[in-house]
Amino acid sequence: MKLKRIFYILLLPATLLFNSCTSDPVNPEIDEVSLEDIEIQNFMWRSMNLWYYWQSRVPNLADSKIENTSDYIDYLNNNPDPENFIESLLDPEDRFTFYSDDYTELTNTLSGISKSNGLEFGLVLEAEDSDKVILYTKYTIKNSDAERQGVQRGDLFNRVNGTPITTSNYAELLFSTDDSYTLGRVEYIDGAFVDSEDAVLLTKEENLAEHPIYLDTIFTVEDKKIGYLMYNAFIANYDTEVMAVFDEFQSNGVNEVVLDLRYNSGGSTASARKIASRLYNATEETVFARQDWNEKWNEAFGNQLEDYFDTNKGLNLGRVFILTETTSASASELLINGLDPHMQVIHIGDTTRGKNEFSITLVDDVSGYSNFPFLYHPSREPYINANVSWALQPLVGRYENSVGFSDYTTGLVPDIIQSESVRNMGQIGSITEPLLAKAIEQITGVVSSSRESELFTADNEPKKTIEFKRPYMDVTIKN
Repeated sequence: MKLKRIFYILLLPATLLFNSCTSDPVNPEIDEVSLEDIEIQNFMWRSMNLWYYWQSRVPNLADSKIENTSDYIDYLNNNPDPENFIESLLDPEDRFTFYSDDYTELTNTLSGISKSNGLEFGLVLEAEDSDKVILYTKYTIKNSDAERQGVQRGDLFNRVNGTPITTSNYAELLFSTDDSYTLGRVEYIDGAFVDSEDAVLLTKEENLAEHPIYLDTIFTVEDKKIGYLMYNAFIANYDTEVMAVFDEFQSNGVNEVVLDLRYNSGGSTASARKIASRLYNATEETVFARQDWNEKWNEAFGNQLEDYFDTNKGLNLGRVFILTETTSASASELLINGLDPHMQVIHIGDTTRGKNEFSITLVDDVSGYSNFPFLYHPSREPYINANVSWALQPLVGRYENSVGFSDYTTGLVPDIIQSESVRNMGQIGSITEPLLAKAIEQITGVVSSSRESELFTADNEPKKTIEFKRPYMDVTIKN
């Protein structure tokens, strides 16, 4: 699979709350023979012309392009490379549209299934003036090779197959097509990173599925019952299990919630709305968010552009504590922004990624799911053009909250800024883990006796993280 327009790893979404449907408004009768060798380009142009958020201001997507069939076919033939062609259809403001030449692998990835060794990591410079890179472990996916090899949160590495990781070679070393590589460990001793002789061989596995609920538990601290959930992706297939966590919180009398989204780069906006509805006790017709599509779809959808909270679902909380870091994005940001007008959201951690748009998955299925042209759904796979395996994940809209705020393209800034430290990450779910400890401190008013969160602000702490490249993952349609 080739995932193109590769950026920071995060997920987003799209939610269709519409009973209406439409047909492709630009659907010329073109002889199949004329489309030979340009079926991919034809799919790309027609689907982007119909769905793309910025369609009206991209000259190459103007409806007039297809008014003359002969000229249109010449235009497609003059753009033989699909990757270059889709790039020519994108607006300069677009940071997150991506695409793949294999829709099966793309849709699996969006569902949390991929070929992976299970190591979830970040990269940071060894020092601000250095080109040497330290790989630090955020967590390992359960039942993965990384977990079986004993890699733990906070483990540090600085070599791949014996080669030091640098700013110029990290992508080649860490994101190659090789199924296996050996990571050389490094330790932080007396203020310096020191190479260790220890190394670990990691191997990628096909179809590794990551469960988005990494940890859920309930802490009793003084008179507070605190529900804690680390949720790493908004994936609709796991909604029932997520709702069961909140049922458990409710039945155990939880009166404070810490929602840990620091590694959650997005996913289904419908799932984000369901979680928001468990945190806020909404009344009927309370708006969670509003959608803005391109001119064609705004007209088609009319007044069906509002997403509402589910009623009678909430824990009746007055506030919620949400933990983030720089990879928190999309549906994670939507959740924070959507809750903000309705309840106190205490945001702790790092500034989020800044993705206020949503996307959908498009394939060469002219009828599309529920008669939405080109819209992917597993049930429609027999109807996808067998000659076109490509899938597009274009930005198709933007969300705002109930008071009209959507201007967070530079990220949502925490109320309490606290970055993770590569020198001591803490254990996820421990009340002394720095970010969780800070939330508990805010809940109880008592500073953790371990003062662990103060150990990570030394002057020589590496501060420059590397926004390494991985595919953006956007998705999901709610019917």
